Amino acid sequence: MDTKKVLIAGGGGHLGSVVVKVAVQKGYGVRALDRNLDRIKEMESQGVEMVIADVTDKESLRPHVKGVSAVVSAIGLWREVPPYTFDTVDRQGNINLFEVTKDEGIKKIIYVSLLNCEKAKKAKVMLAKRAVELWLEGSGLDYTVFRPSGLFHDFVQVFRPQILKGMVRGLGDGSLKMQPLSPEDLSICMVDSLENPKVSKKIFNIGGPEIFTYDQAIKMVAGYLGKQDFKISYSPFWVAQAMAYIMNWIKPGSFLQPDWIELLTFPSVADPKPIKETFGIELKGIKGYLEEHLKQK
Repeated sequence: MDTKKVLIAGGGGHLGSVVVKVAVQKGYGVRALDRNLDRIKEMESQGVEMVIADVTDKESLRPHVKGVSAVVSAIGLWREVPPYTFDTVDRQGNINLFEVTKDEGIKKIIYVSLLNCEKAKKAKVMLAKRAVELWLEGSGLDYTVFRPSGLFHDFVQVFRPQILKGMVRGLGDGSLKMQPLSPEDLSICMVDSLENPKVSKKIFNIGGPEIFTYDQAIKMVAGYLGKQDFKISYSPFWVAQAMAYIMNWIKPGSFLQPDWIELLTFPSVADPKPIKETFGIELKGIKGYLEEHLKQK
């Protein structure tokens, strides 16, 4: 076993690809596993081992776990596209991976969950994430779990298309709080956890250094896009839930998923103190990201 080689599952995703890059920068050998690795193809020349695999097929994972000292999972869906669902991928896919990891005698696991998942009653993605946390807690493995708030990319992906169309549809009354997080900062903490003695069998909530209301966030993104001529329409959560069910009945896989409504009822805010004390990192605000990706020339 190579004590400096890690398997990064979901390594081709938006977050996973950043984790791969940070791990390489920190001197780790990396085996990146995903169904699609296009985001990091250029890193093959830097020694990253590319593995195409499907976490819903448990036995296919076994050979890819051999020879590594730790497993990092950034596996997760943005939306369900059957047969890939929150249950088959976010829950069972991760458990498949971790069961094989345990079978192979590998102890260290880093897992990305979701902020507020322990509060969920209905949201399938949150229930799936929480089920994996509970599995890890009873596994006897040396795990570290991160529950991030929304990442910069997700933050922009929600608002940008609506602003450009001239109408943003929000939930509640616009006062819900959010704390956008840099994927690089999260990745640094994840990679640091591979050898940090303070993180064994712990769950960390993590959000960025700035807190915005839903209304403030929309107007900030619009400002960087140079858009003034748009409207914001807020709907009560129960109305949004009903609309989501109707939209997905008419057109399955629509952008507004019923599953996400409950997730958006919780303030997406994390206490920064445990992250600061454990990792000593100064988290980055979102404005530099917006300047780079949205600023009108």
